Amino acid sequence: MEKRFPPGYSPINAPSADTLDPPWIPGWTLPVEDYDAGIPARLVEGGLLCIVDPWLSMEVGDAFNFYWSDSTAPVWSTTIDLNQKGQRLVFRIDEGHIVRGDAFPVFYSVLRVGAAQPVESLPQWKLLVKLDPPGGFDPDQGTPGHSGLEYSIPQDIIDNGVGPEEAAAGVPITIKPYEHMRRNDRINVAWGTENVYRTVAADEVDEEIIITVPLDVIERAEDSDALAVAYQVVDECGNYPGGYWRWSAVTHVLVDVNNNRLNPPLVLVNGFPVGEVDLEELAGNPVTVRVTASRHEHAIGDVLRLTWRGTAADSSPVDVGPLEETVQTIPYYYDFTIPHADVAAIAKGRATVSYVRVRSGEKDLPSKSTSVTVIGDARRYLAPDIVEAVGGTLDPDLNFYSLSIPYYPGRTAGDEIIIICDGRTSTTLPTYHEVTAIVGGEAVGAPVLANLAKEQVKRLDGGSLTVYYSVNGQPESEHLVLSVGVAAPSLPIPTVVEAPNDVLNPDDVNPVIGANVIATHTATIPDDVVVLRWRGSSSNAPDQSRTLTGNTAGKAVPFTVPFRYVTENLNGTVDVSYSVTRGTTLLGNSIVRHLTVGSVLDLKPPSVKEANGSSLNPVDAKDRLTVVVPANAALRPDDKLKVTWTGAPGTPAGGSYTSDEWPVRDGWEVPITNSVVAFSLGKAVTVTYTVIQSGVESPPSDPFTLNVQAMPVASLPMPLIPEAAQGGIGTELDLSKFTGDARVTVAPWPLIAAGQRVWMSCEGVASDGSNYTIPLYTGSEVSSSQVTAGLFTPLSRSELEKLRDGSELKVVLLVTFNRTNNQNEAVPFPLRTYTVKAVEWLTPTLTDIRDSRRSIIGGTTVDTSVIVEGTGSLGQLIQLIDGAEIIGDPFRVPSDQTKWSTTLAGLNVKAYNLKARALYGAGVPDSTAKGFTVAPALDFGAAYSMVTQNYIVARHRIPNHPIPTSNASYTRVATGGVPPYRYSSASPQIAVVDIDTGYVRAAGNGNAQISVTDLNGDTASYTVSVSGVMPVVLLGGVTWGQGGVLEEAAYDILIANYWPEGYLSDILGWPNTWYWARRGHVDVNYGYVKNLAGTTGVQLKTSYYPAVQHVADRTGMSENSGVAGGQGSE
Repeated sequence: MEKRFPPGYSPINAPSADTLDPPWIPGWTLPVEDYDAGIPARLVEGGLLCIVDPWLSMEVGDAFNFYWSDSTAPVWSTTIDLNQKGQRLVFRIDEGHIVRGDAFPVFYSVLRVGAAQPVESLPQWKLLVKLDPPGGFDPDQGTPGHSGLEYSIPQDIIDNGVGPEEAAAGVPITIKPYEHMRRNDRINVAWGTENVYRTVAADEVDEEIIITVPLDVIERAEDSDALAVAYQVVDECGNYPGGYWRWSAVTHVLVDVNNNRLNPPLVLVNGFPVGEVDLEELAGNPVTVRVTASRHEHAIGDVLRLTWRGTAADSSPVDVGPLEETVQTIPYYYDFTIPHADVAAIAKGRATVSYVRVRSGEKDLPSKSTSVTVIGDARRYLAPDIVEAVGGTLDPDLNFYSLSIPYYPGRTAGDEIIIICDGRTSTTLPTYHEVTAIVGGEAVGAPVLANLAKEQVKRLDGGSLTVYYSVNGQPESEHLVLSVGVAAPSLPIPTVVEAPNDVLNPDDVNPVIGANVIATHTATIPDDVVVLRWRGSSSNAPDQSRTLTGNTAGKAVPFTVPFRYVTENLNGTVDVSYSVTRGTTLLGNSIVRHLTVGSVLDLKPPSVKEANGSSLNPVDAKDRLTVVVPANAALRPDDKLKVTWTGAPGTPAGGSYTSDEWPVRDGWEVPITNSVVAFSLGKAVTVTYTVIQSGVESPPSDPFTLNVQAMPVASLPMPLIPEAAQGGIGTELDLSKFTGDARVTVAPWPLIAAGQRVWMSCEGVASDGSNYTIPLYTGSEVSSSQVTAGLFTPLSRSELEKLRDGSELKVVLLVTFNRTNNQNEAVPFPLRTYTVKAVEWLTPTLTDIRDSRRSIIGGTTVDTSVIVEGTGSLGQLIQLIDGAEIIGDPFRVPSDQTKWSTTLAGLNVKAYNLKARALYGAGVPDSTAKGFTVAPALDFGAAYSMVTQNYIVARHRIPNHPIPTSNASYTRVATGGVPPYRYSSASPQIAVVDIDTGYVRAAGNGNAQISVTDLNGDTASYTVSVSGVMPVVLLGGVTWGQGGVLEEAAYDILIANYWPEGYLSDILGWPNTWYWARRGHVDVNYGYVKNLAGTTGVQLKTSYYPAVQHVADRTGMSENSGVAGGQGSE
């Protein structure tokens, strides 16, 4: 099957103009999980080959675009020409477009001639591009085995080998994580000649993987003194490890499961046993495998049946054998030969060799196996052949072509051979064709044959064909390169006596003798063989051979062709040629003489309808071109005409044209494409025609020489700048009359065609007086859309602003109608000249920066959006710059005033230094910079809990600086906002805060809201929860009352809380005297007293002294009431 599409997709069975089959890529990997297909690295090298089959109603002028991972930018485009019409598109995508990872979407579009919208191919492929080899690229290619493929075998197995118990349990092989490890990688652990496969799961990526070699595999691989163990990995796209080695290093393991095997054979290179076969050292010789027959293991008459099992670098098997030798003498050694080709086929791979002893009446007894690795360059399959090719040339007119794939070592029935036929037509258009062959029962050494359809060769006439193949998806073979067409002749053309003008009239041929043909080559010697070939359109004469003698050598050689081979080709053609062979060497083939068989037609020269006699004004052919064939009574209605327009010598291929066949019944005026006229401006062309009667084409008519005039300049459009005066037809280009870029347009000109080359520029004078050119097109190809719309290209304002005020600006346009990229052959178009009126540019200024409250230049704001104001030139673009970085989008100055205003949003917390930059004029300086700072929003933190300790204080006057151990004070400073800050407390009876510093002191128990206000008037707050405060009040002169006064120790705490500030009497304004204090019972008459300095004493309870009472103990008394809880007693 030639085209391989992803699973789930079937080509459209009934295509329409609205549907396009998707592209396909030869060699892509199918299937790939979560993707339509995979692209391995080998496909990308040299460009990725892509195929698109012809779509329904494919026409000249259809615009084709191919897209890869970007639906806006095609990576390959073409406009369909006559050579491509109805043909498969074959092209390569530059490898720079093919990057690793996902490729989506992959599709193409076709904009049909006359259509407004393109049609896109469906489905759009999602491809996995895998360019990194599993295991990476081996940096140590001089050491056998890929250094990136690490693994381990239990040390006990390495030291002691595999016996029955180890085999029964299975041998664990630990695969270490390797570079570019990915799910669905396929790991192949080779245990001797056997393989154990494992697909990497998603959760195993970059992890160690243990693969156990089971008992049945160990038994099949047989015992060995040194069994080779290695592994290889191939990723989901078909990539092998990178570098010289595709396998890991080999580990040799002793395997003795049966304990009864014969001794292993030896592998010899140049007579010495080896464990490693070096192909360079082998030097094209075979490998010898030696079995030593001993008295205790062998007997005369035993048959030694040996098998060599090779594994190539790509894991494909290459086996030799079984080979047999009969034991005739003991002791003795018996050598087996392994052909060099079979060894070379497993370069960078390995082989295992063992034998079986066959003895009559006994069970066959196997030997242990011997493992070797093979070092050398990997094999390349030999080039294919095409049986019918002669001397590197393939005749395009044969009915059959046989592809021949030579025998390769390891070929087995069922191998799939994909044969690639990569062609180039005479116009270098690429073609691509695949042929699949499956190996069947072909004998060893015999080639595999496959048929190549003749139409695949015929279309390559005058071109070339490259053929190669791959086996089971492995790397491609060497290439066969052939020229397609008659081999370049080296001998002079033969003479046909009866056809002096190459028309052979049967009436001029003697029917008894036949036609007389002379092989004209005379540089011959005796025994040279001359062979005449007569190939007719209806009948071929048998080849005639003449072996030259001493009499006939050195002379022209006459032949006669029987009359029947003349008449059987009546109204047809005959090709006559000969060859000369000397011994087994072909000296050469002659030029072929092409004969027309029949009477001679009188074909008068044609004319051109649009011409004036023999002269053609190209403008008269801008819409159509018609060749007029003179009426000829000898022609029948079913006869056909074919017209040829041949350009002057040196004209590109597009300047010549041969029409399709035109039935005479449709008239004598044959329309041809008028695009050929543009190739021949100012030159002479030749117009001829031929007649096809009964399928046979006549020689060309008498020629008509037509002089094509140069393109009249007056018929060509003049370039236009629409922004200039009067829509572009005026003479002044005033830069102040428009904003942004200008445009240059050119209307379609007579005979415009896709592929013509365009040079267009604006030439003027710079502000410093020097000449200044603005290039617009430089040898650019006219596109299919420009054929109908004309040219349209921006003219940069920044370039125009460099021009001097009042200077001339010329719009210059040159076009090569013959599509060459040689500017010297371009036709100049009429010149358009404007006078430039330049603009006086204002230097931009930056006048203010404001937040939501005020100007903030040099200041701070918490807003993330500010308004920037300034001035600039009317209607022009300005860009704000922060330091050296662009900030915000460009904005335009109003067209009616120079003042502008713009908003900058999304500002970050940082310092800004803004300036305004003109996006107009040349050399206009930036404005002076102005700065401001964006601060974070005002923040005062979260709620706070203040649990005081031993905080006994006077209610009317708390300490200014509570001692640290009281936990009755702290400082919290706001952040963000705009300093300076002012602090306040909503409940000063609970907590007091310093207005400037945020210093908070406990004053009572409960909750208080502490607030901050910044310069902007923004506020923030938090709640402080105060507990443990013991406020006290003064009782005036009172008598002793045990429940109404503080304990003696509490006095000490009270004194300590104020001590940093001085004496309580000075601080609180309380009397400096004795105070009643509670200490417990002394006697019924006296109570304890304490002064504000902390000194204690004893006084009569009936005496009057002040006391200090905790607020919680008060029972509605005023601060100076005279009783402290009554007389009472303890």
